Amino acid sequence: ADTGVRIAQIVARMPAEEAGLKVGDFILKVDDTTINDPSELTDAVTVHKPGDQVKLLIRRGKEDKEYTVKLAADRQSPDLSRLMAEMQA
Repeated sequence: ADTGVRIAQIVARMPAEEAGLKVGDFILKVDDTTINDPSELTDAVTVHKPGDQVKLLIRRGKEDKEYTVKLAADRQSPDLSRLMAEMQA
């Protein structure tokens, strides 16, 4: 079963929030890549450049929904994956 990576924290006015993601959502996929842990999420996002759009498959409760997120330029924390959201497995 897809478990995904849970969003633990979202930075205000950054891509994850602007796309409508919420704390407690689970990221199941980035584009066509299945996400099982935070390092896979980081890898899937860091192949993109800031300003790129990625498709995220999100599970919220029992519902799966697709979101498009435009990545931010944040050189300070590339492993926060330019989504500006903290993840936990």
